[in-house]
Formats: sequence, C-alpha cells, structure tokens
Amino acid sequence: MKGLILVALVISVVLLGACNTTPGPDTTPGPGTTELEEINGSGNIIEREIGIQDFNKVDVSGEGVLIIEQGDEESLVIETDDNILEYVEVNVSEGILKIENVVDEGFDLVPTDAIHYYLKLKNIEELTLPGVVTVICDSLQVSRLNLDMSGVTDIELSGEINSLSIFIDGVGDLEGRGLLSTECSISGTGTANIVVSVSEILDIDFQGIGSIKYIGDPEINENVGNLVDIERID
Repeated sequence: MKGLILVALVISVVLLGACNTTPGPDTTPGPGTTELEEINGSGNIIEREIGIQDFNKVDVSGEGVLIIEQGDEESLVIETDDNILEYVEVNVSEGILKIENVVDEGFDLVPTDAIHYYLKLKNIEELTLPGVVTVICDSLQVSRLNLDMSGVTDIELSGEINSLSIFIDGVGDLEGRGLLSTECSISGTGTANIVVSVSEILDIDFQGIGSIKYIGDPEINENVGNLVDIERID
C-alpha cells in the first residue's frame, strides 16, 4: 500500500513540476484559516451490537477495519472508544447496509485504535468502499460480488465465487488468491495491486497504475494502460 501511494505521489510531483516552473502563490495558512479540531478517543474501548437485517449490499465510508463472517445470522458489532461510538452511523435502506463516520465540518475523529466492525451476514452481492478501509473475509461462498474500491483500501478475501467484478477508482491492494472465481472482471483508473484466482475468463479494462497478478489458466481479454503490469503466478 505504501509503495502505491509513493508511486502516485512521485508522478504527481513530476507532473506539477513540468507544468509550473514559476513560483506559486503563498499557501501558508493566514488569519481566519480553520484547522480541523481533533476528537480524540478516550481510551475506554467498548463494544456495541447493532441490530441489522435484510441486506445484501454493504457500503463503508470513513475509516476502519471491516471483518466479515458469512453464516446464518445478520449482526454488526462495533468496537471503538466510548466517545467515538456516537459518531458512527449505521442504517439499512433498500437492501444496503451503510456504515459511516458522521462528524460536523471542521472536526476529525482520532480513535485510540482503528474502529473495528465485526459483520455477520447471510449473503453479499456488492461491497462499496469509499473510505479508508481494511477488509478481511474468509470462506466467502456467493454467486457474484461487485467490489468497488473507490477509497483507500486493503482487502483480503478467500472462498469460492462464480463471478467477481472489481472496480478501482482509488488506491488499494486486493489479496484474492484464496478466492476461487470462475469469471473475473477488473476495471477503473485508480492505483492498485491486485491478486486474483480465476479458472475460466479474466476481463481487464484498467487504465490506472499498478499490477494485476492472476492464478489459473483463464481466457484473458485485456485493455490496459502503459503503467499496468499483468503477470501469471503460481
């Protein structure tokens, strides 16, 4: 993850230097500039269970660690500082479970440790990650999964799936060698390191930066930019 962010920063600096060779304006904060006020965790870590049901899509914004367990139950346990918990909002609407950090403008949450979300679900078809999120999910058994990596993400998945669709518009890593898929599609313009295991068809339409490594012997259809490396691994 650090390597990806460094590559993106280096490219940005080079481009900015090429486009602007004259001194820019003074951007030093002046009078009236508002800095974010930190809401620091109390250090008193607690857990709270939230009643949830009837969803097959998950959307997580803000920052945190999402640990998914598939089974016969649906529940969510949040672990964080007691004074941070009140800023976590959870709701289910139209089959979508949304988890987000809600703070007033000008404030920043600083928990003692990353907020942990322990999620039990029966099925999942879509996982959207616009925040700064780490995801761990073992033994996933679903027909299809649409994965939207639009934030800063670090994901580890294992199990079996028929169809896996990955969209990358942010910065992230996906360790999916343990997730056995029949078909997989990868698209987007972000920065990522992706590892997948595919048996039949691998479609790649990726114009971003990074590497795509795959296990298996699938038919490959690719349309990628010059800064994308595709490699078969064992």
